[in-house]
Amino acid sequence: MHTWGRSVFSQCRMGSKELKTIEEQIEILKRRGLDIPDWKRASEFLLRNNYYRISGYSLTLRSHDVFNQGATFQNIVDIYDFDHALRHILLRYIELIEVTLKSLYSYEFTKCYGATGYLDSAHFSDQVKYREIIAKAEKQKTARLPHEPYLKHFIEDLHQNQIPLWAYVDLLTISDISFLYSISELKIQSAVADAFGLLKTEESIAIPCAVKA
Repeated sequence: MHTWGRSVFSQCRMGSKELKTIEEQIEILKRRGLDIPDWKRASEFLLRNNYYRISGYSLTLRSHDVFNQGATFQNIVDIYDFDHALRHILLRYIELIEVTLKSLYSYEFTKCYGATGYLDSAHFSDQVKYREIIAKAEKQKTARLPHEPYLKHFIEDLHQNQIPLWAYVDLLTISDISFLYSISELKIQSAVADAFGLLKTEESIAIPCAVKA
C-alpha cells in the first residue's frame, strides 16, 4: 500500500516554494540514477499524478535519494498501479462487509430489544464509548437531514426523531458499528457472528431475547 515518504526531488521538497517543470523533475530523477527510456510517458505520468505524491512509491527503489542500480520509471508506475488496484479491491470488500455487518447487527439487536432499543445504554458494556458513538451519529443525523430522504421520512413525515436501528445504522461508520458490536451483549455478538458464518452451529450461544415493545 502507498506510504508517504521523503521526496526524491531534493529541489522540490514540500518546504520549497520553487516550482520545477516536468522536464526538470525528470532530469532530477535521471541524475539520481533512475532509468527513464520513455520521456513522453514519464512526463504524462508526472503531470497527472503529482511528483511528490508518487515519490512514496519509489521508497523501495532508492536509498538516500539515490536509485538502486537497474531501477526504472516503469517500476514506479507498476508499484503505483498495483497500489491503485489493491486499494479498490479492498474498498469493494470492506464496503460489502460494512453493509452486511450493519444489516445483521440491526436485525439481531432489534429482535431482542426493539427498533429503538439501541437508545438504552443499559444494553452496552462501555457507557463512555456508547455515548461517543451515539453523539457522533446524532451530529450526522442533523447534518444529513436536509439531503437524506429516509431521514426526512421518519423525522418530518412521521414525526419520529428516534428512528429505528435498521435506518440509524446508516449514520454509523464501519468503525462505529464495529465498536457498537464489541460493547454489545454476548447474545447479540454471538447471533451476528453466527449469521456471518464465523461460529459453527454447535458453538452458537442460543440465549433467548426478551423483546421490548
